[in-house]
Amino acid sequence: MFPVEMCRVLSKLQANCEPHGIAETRKLFKQEFGMTIDDVFEEFADVPVGVGAISEVLHPNVRDQMELDLHILAHLAEVVNYCFRDAQWLSLTDEVRVFSDMMRAQVDLTVEARNLVVFGQNFKAHPGITFPRPLLELCSERVLVEEFVDGVPISRLMEALQGRPALAPLGRDVAKLGIRAFLKMLLSDNFVHADLHPGNILVSFVETRRQGWRDWFTRSPPATASALLVPAGAASLRERFGAGSASPAATATVTAAPVDNDALADFLAALPATAHPQLTFLDAGLISQLGQASLANLKDLLSGVVSFDGARVAELLVSRSATPSTAVDTAGLAAEMGALLSHVRRDALRLAATSFAGILAAAFDMVRRHHVRLDGDFANVGVALMLAEGVGRALDPDVDLLAFVAPFLMSAAAGGGLS
Repeated sequence: MFPVEMCRVLSKLQANCEPHGIAETRKLFKQEFGMTIDDVFEEFADVPVGVGAISEVLHPNVRDQMELDLHILAHLAEVVNYCFRDAQWLSLTDEVRVFSDMMRAQVDLTVEARNLVVFGQNFKAHPGITFPRPLLELCSERVLVEEFVDGVPISRLMEALQGRPALAPLGRDVAKLGIRAFLKMLLSDNFVHADLHPGNILVSFVETRRQGWRDWFTRSPPATASALLVPAGAASLRERFGAGSASPAATATVTAAPVDNDALADFLAALPATAHPQLTFLDAGLISQLGQASLANLKDLLSGVVSFDGARVAELLVSRSATPSTAVDTAGLAAEMGALLSHVRRDALRLAATSFAGILAAAFDMVRRHHVRLDGDFANVGVALMLAEGVGRALDPDVDLLAFVAPFLMSAAAGGGLS
C-alpha cells in the first residue's frame, strides 16, 4: 500500500524510538509503588533494549496531549457530518468514538496486564505460543512490569530467510504457527491481539528432550524437558542477534543493532531436528473482541468467502451492516463481489496469487463505494487479518490463509474449539 522506503523508515517506531529519560522512569516507579527500582530489582539496566509503545515513549505527558487530539477529532467529525450530508452514512462520529476508546486503552497499562493474563490462559495448552507474564503486584496505570522473554524479532528472521531456499521449511513452520495462533484468537477465543506487526513478535527455538530412565527412580516424574536454544558463546538470542541496542550517548537513543543475516542463517541451519519454533507476542494493549452478533456475522462472511459465494457475501454485508438503508446499488455490489470471488477461485491453485489481504482490500473498496457501513470493530478485525497474512507471506510466499480458515469454521459450526 505504501512505498518500501516509507515502510522502512516508519518501522523504526516499532522498537527504536527515543525514550523518555531514566530519571522519569525511576520517579514514576517510586510514585506508583512507594519503593525505588533498586529496592525491588537486583539488577536494572538504565538503557532500554527497545522502545516503541506510546506509553513507553511519551507517557509522562501523553494522556493530556492525546485527549486534546481526540477532542479535536470528535469536533471535526461533527463538522463533516453537518457540512456533507452525503457523508453521514460513514458515521464518522461513531468511528472516532471507537478509535478514541482504543487509544485510551493504550495508555492504561493495567489493561495490557489484564490482556496478558487472558492470553496466557487461552494459550496455556499451546507451547509454541507465549506471552510475557505480567507481575501484577508491580502493575498500575502508568507502570507495567513483565518477565523478560528472549527471542529474535520476526523481521530479522524474515531477512535471514531471503534467498536461502534451504531454510524455506522453517519459514513455513513459523508461518503456520503464527497464522493458526491468530485464527484461534479470532474464531475460537474471540480475543484478538490487534497489533501484530513484526515488531511485536519474537521468535525463539526450543528443543524438547525426554528425560532419561534414571528419572523413573527419582522423585521427578517422567516428562519432557525443554531448553531454549541459543548460539554457542552467547547468553541469549537477543545478545547475539539483537532486538535493538542502545547508544551510549547521553540521549540514550535506541538504534537498531547491526543485522548479521549470515550468522543468523547459520544458526537456523544448524538447529537440531528436535528443535521447534516458539513465538512470543508482545504489546498486548490493543485487542479486538466482537459482540456475539458481530462474531456470528464474521464467521458467516468467512464461510461465504471460502465457498466463493459472492452473492451470499454481498447480501450479508448489506443486511448485517450498521445501516442497511444507506446502501446503494446492492445488485451491483453482488455482481462485483461475485466477479471478485470467481477470480479468486480460478487462482486458488496458484497459492501465491491468492491473497486474503487482496480480497479484503477489494471488499473494503466495494463497501465504501456502495455506502455499506461496517462496524468499527469489524473493520479492525479485517485489518488485523491483513497484518497476519502479510507476516505469514513474508515467511512463506505460498501460505494460503483460506486453507487455514476452513477448519476453524467447521470446528466452530460443530460447537468446538480448534487447537
